[in-house]
Amino acid sequence: MKRVRFIGLLLIILLTVLIGGCGVKERQKNIYEQNSEISQAGDSYSYSQRLGEVDEQSLNIAYERFYGTDTIWLLNAEQTGKITINYDLALASGDFKVVLVTPQDEVTVVAEGSGKGEYETQVSPGKYRVKIVGRNAFGEAAAEIKSADGVQVSVP
Repeated sequence: MKRVRFIGLLLIILLTVLIGGCGVKERQKNIYEQNSEISQAGDSYSYSQRLGEVDEQSLNIAYERFYGTDTIWLLNAEQTGKITINYDLALASGDFKVVLVTPQDEVTVVAEGSGKGEYETQVSPGKYRVKIVGRNAFGEAAAEIKSADGVQVSVP
């Protein structure tokens, strides 16, 4: 009888450790409205599921339980130029946005929630980042980026 209790207790402890060790970190839950966290060069994110891909011209993903910030494009502007981001966001629940981070770590919201649209801006020489940011977000995101000569787009 003692052995059965011991094994049961051991299984409960193991299950607790596994569940507690996996999942969303508190930092990822709280990052959505914190531009100082969003603007950092590194990312901190968690998805329960992410399908699709990102390349130098487009983003096309479906996601579930997305928390945190995930860089999708790096921009290197060697000269002043224009970038255009066409987006189509379908948010089922939670919070989701696309942001542009400048070389001075300023955060500009490109799009938030659901909707289709176009974002166009001039960029000066420097390194920029386009990120997606989520808080318990479920949905789909599609976007295309176009840049002028002298502005290179890459995927991290």
